[in-house]
Order: sequence, then structure tokens, then C-alpha cells
Amino acid sequence: NPILAQGLIDKPSYNSLLRFSGKYHQEPITDVQCASFTSREHANHWIELKHTGENDGAGVVRWGTDEQTRFRDRGGRPKDLASQALDLIETQGLLKISDRSKVPATSLKRLLNTPEIRAKLGLALEDGELKLIGPQTKVAKAVHYVVDQLMTGKVKTQHIYTKDDRLKYAKQLPSKIVVKQTLSKPKTLDHSPNPQPKKQNRKPASPSTPRTCLIPKNCVLHIQQTRIADISRELRTLRLEEHSNAVSVLARVFIELSVDVYIEKQGLPFGGQDRPKLRQKLLKVADDLVRRKQLQKPQTSGVRQACQKGAILSPNVDQLHDYVHNSHQFPSAHDLRALWDNFQPFLQAIWS
Repeated sequence: NPILAQGLIDKPSYNSLLRFSGKYHQEPITDVQCASFTSREHANHWIELKHTGENDGAGVVRWGTDEQTRFRDRGGRPKDLASQALDLIETQGLLKISDRSKVPATSLKRLLNTPEIRAKLGLALEDGELKLIGPQTKVAKAVHYVVDQLMTGKVKTQHIYTKDDRLKYAKQLPSKIVVKQTLSKPKTLDHSPNPQPKKQNRKPASPSTPRTCLIPKNCVLHIQQTRIADISRELRTLRLEEHSNAVSVLARVFIELSVDVYIEKQGLPFGGQDRPKLRQKLLKVADDLVRRKQLQKPQTSGVRQACQKGAILSPNVDQLHDYVHNSHQFPSAHDLRALWDNFQPFLQAIWS
């Protein structure tokens, strides 16, 4: 459902999703070939084969160092130092999971294998496990500083290749980054998210039940015209499940009469057109309501989506026409509720 991504991704990507969605609805995917295993242990051979290289054609895509390490960790094998450090700054909110693959894990591991650098970062090493010798938040920030230098290319492999290079790097770490040892005994890293949310003993909200009529009881409309007010009352009383055809036609009439009243009241021009289409009228009124600051632009998104030609995943103007003129269009209560919910801020602004 691409509508859920609108506003969250750029316009070209959103348009691509719409095209792909259209293709999917024309030819839905109902079957996918797969291989089923009774346990992860039985599947491990094939998972590793797939991600550790082409393997003379048997494999597909090579995993990076971090992905390989996390896979081995699931099998009980210890993580390497780089993955432990990345886990730390990720759980502290300093690294996005999508950025882990951008970190030169081999270079990070080389730095963390150097005792002088670990000490400057507030870390110790015991039995292959990184441990804290300073406050975890400061340690995480120090590690993030090093990771950021590697990711941005400020520090490259040739800068830290030899032991002398790494000792020089340790000495050059800024004093504000260096973590002073405050713990007499190394402490295990805490991988719980930071900051920890405060526990709230709130009762979970009860699931909402779909309303039985089109217009909710709490929707206020100050309608002066008698016939339109009568239609509004009928849309508040007719049960959607029992009278979906009647409600769909009345909803279409109510929406168009409402925009007609607003257009006449505000004297909105249509370039000499005697009978502009409903889609044109809706967009003109939406723009005018935003211009008059009676609505914010995001509040008109439902109306604008409905006016898009070819929209298939949300109630739209073409459906409104079909409710009246197409004997093969069967309105559903769900679609009608969604239609009203998308239009409600717009209609309330018209009748405010």
C-alpha cells in the first residue's frame, strides 16, 4: 500500500511504488518457491553458502565482516571486537543499523586489538570480550568518534597499519574523547537501549470498533442549507453495513453540494468553465482553504489523493462516480469509512 509511504520517501520513489503496486494488482503473486528446514541448525550450511561468496556458482552475495560475525554469534561462536563495539554504539543510539555495513570492520578490529587504544577508549579485553573501565555513555561516545573517522575516511588503513601507526593514533586522540578509568574492575557491556524509557503503568487502549454510520457523532458541521443538512442527518443514521449503496450515493451528493456552496460563497473562478468536474472543484477548494489558513496543507492530503487519476489503493473520485453510474461497483462499509475519514477535515473546514 504505497499510500502509507507518502511523505516519508522522495516523490520519484513514491511514484515508482505506485507503478509497481499497479502491476502487482494486475498480476498478484500468490506462490513463492522456497526451501523449508526444521531448524536453523539444519539451514546454517545453506545460509552460510549463500552469503560467503560465489562458491563456484553455488553462492550468491557475499556478506560483509559484520554480517558474517553476527551469523557466527547466533551459532554460539564469540563475536569479534568490531561487532561488539558496533553493538555498543548501536544500542546507545549513536549508530543506525543500516550504517553498520559502511564501517570498515577490519580496520576497527585492528584498532581495538591495540591495548593503548582500548585504554584511551575506556575498554578492557578479557577472554575475547570487551569490557568497560569507565562510564558506558562516555565509552560509547569515544568508540563512536573512532567509528566515524573510519566511516568518513579521515582515518584509513594505511594510517593505522603498523603498531607504531596505531600508537601514534592513540596519542593523537583528543582529550575530550579520552575516557579516564573509573572502575577498579572491568564491567560487562550493557546492551540495553539508552536512554531507557521510563515505565508507565498505563492501561493499554482498548481496540476501537468500526462506527456503524458514515459521519461520526463527534463531527461538527454547521450547515445552514436545509437539504444538505437533511443529507447530513441521514448519513449519521443509516447503518453502513445494511445501506451501503444508499450511503455511497448520498456521500457523493453531500461532498459535491458542499464544495458547490463554498465555491459560490467565495466566488472561486474556473476559467470560464460552466460545469467544472468534481476533481477540479475539490482541488480548487482545497487550495483556497489552505490559502485562507482554514486548513494546513497536510490536512488536505486525503482529498488530493482522492483526486489522483489512477489511484487504486485509497477511496477516490472515480469511485464516487462509480457509486452512482456503475452497476458493477459494490461499495463496502470499510471503503466508505475510509473515504469519510480522508475528507472529514476538508468538509469541516467548508462548514465551519
